[in-house]
Amino acid sequence: MVHKKMEISWANLDGEENTAKVEASLRPIIDAVGIHVAAEFLLYFRGRYFYVGSNRRKKVSAASKLFGAEEIGRISEALTNAGYGYQNGKSYRVPSATAFLSRYLRSKGLKVAEIANRLGTTDVTVGKHLKSEQERQRLREHARRRQLDQAIEEAVSLGLVVRVKQPQKAAL
Repeated sequence: MVHKKMEISWANLDGEENTAKVEASLRPIIDAVGIHVAAEFLLYFRGRYFYVGSNRRKKVSAASKLFGAEEIGRISEALTNAGYGYQNGKSYRVPSATAFLSRYLRSKGLKVAEIANRLGTTDVTVGKHLKSEQERQRLREHARRRQLDQAIEEAVSLGLVVRVKQPQKAAL
């Protein structure tokens, strides 16, 4: 399954801008209530079902008591408009959003161990999510080159190709 990603930015504790790619499925929630409330919503509901239902139910739900009826109403409406709900209501499984939440919590000053504890995952997983996209690209390119080198070495050892030294340029 291919997940589309979108780019989003927010300010860290120092006021510096953080930019990260997040799953496009998070966009309705982020657009509805903003990055900070969306992050808290995702932390609370991650991996669980959220009922997208009628206005009456939104006002008395536990989620409304935590986040406010207005915010829950906006999230429900955004999810419905994105095709996750319908008039009679529907349960929506909130994405775990571990990669996004790892980056978000780090930008708020939490240490890797604290993030792992809060997300119920390992420090290794959090570290993987915190690596920059450039670093991941560099590692992929390095792995690709290593595979190519191994394939060439195997072809040479099987006698399929012969290694030829490049001619040296004559000194002027």
